Amino acid sequence: MTTSRSLPPAKKLGYLLFLLPTAVLLATAAAAAHTGHWNAWAFAPLLVVFGIVPLLDALVGTDVANATREEEESLRADRFYGALLVACIPAQLLALGVGLAIVVRAPMTP
Repeated sequence: MTTSRSLPPAKKLGYLLFLLPTAVLLATAAAAAHTGHWNAWAFAPLLVVFGIVPLLDALVGTDVANATREEEESLRADRFYGALLVACIPAQLLALGVGLAIVVRAPMTP
């Protein structure tokens, strides 16, 4: 007899880290709009890739408890993961909209 396993709520919330780049994007846009220095966008990818991602990687660590095949099937039936996938769509559209707004509003002088 196999028992179904569900992930702890804290681990499920860890999957919401996909919102972090969107949050950095919005924070950088707010800083650029407030200061008028639109070139701050040049440093946002560096901040995320070389700062935030390694920091989170060190904090989260390695998950050595992978699910078995039976547990994997029960996790697939969990609606949380489908909702998480659908939640990525507005985050991507928001990032695209903010980026396009910056391209339209930013001064393009040398």
